[in-house]
Amino acid sequence: MDQPEPTPWYVSRHVELPLGYAAAALDDLVAQRRRDGSSSSPIHLTAALSARPTSSLPGTARQLHGRLRLPRSRRPVRVELELAAWSGSRSELGIRPVRPPAGRAVRYWDTAAATLEQLTDELAAVSGPPLASALRRAS
Repeated sequence: MDQPEPTPWYVSRHVELPLGYAAAALDDLVAQRRRDGSSSSPIHLTAALSARPTSSLPGTARQLHGRLRLPRSRRPVRVELELAAWSGSRSELGIRPVRPPAGRAVRYWDTAAATLEQLTDELAAVSGPPLASALRRAS
C-alpha cells in the first residue's frame, strides 16, 4: 500500500553571506522599508510580502511574521520568514505558511520562491562589501 507523502511547504534560498552579515543586512532592509517608524505596523519587504519582526526561535537569527499576497487570491497567506545559518559562510532565508493554503499550493510556491529570490538579491545589495558593513557597525 502506497503511503501519501507530506507536502513540503517550507521554501528556502541560500544567501551568499555569513549569518552575521545577512542578519545585519536584513535589519538594514527592514529599517529602510519601515514607513512611519512604528515597530507595530507591517513593513512591505516586497510587493507580495509585508511582515513585522518578532522574537526569534532558537536556531534562527531573525524571524518575521507576515502576509504573502498570492495572485488571483483575495486573502493573503499568513507566513513566517526566518533567517538562519546554513554554514560558516552562508545563510538560509526561508518562508513557511502558518497554515497550508488549501487549493493555492502552486501559487504559494511560485510566489514564495519569487519573493525569496528578490529578498536574497536585496540582502546582497544592502550588505555591500562585508568589511565595510563590519566597520560601519563597529564605529
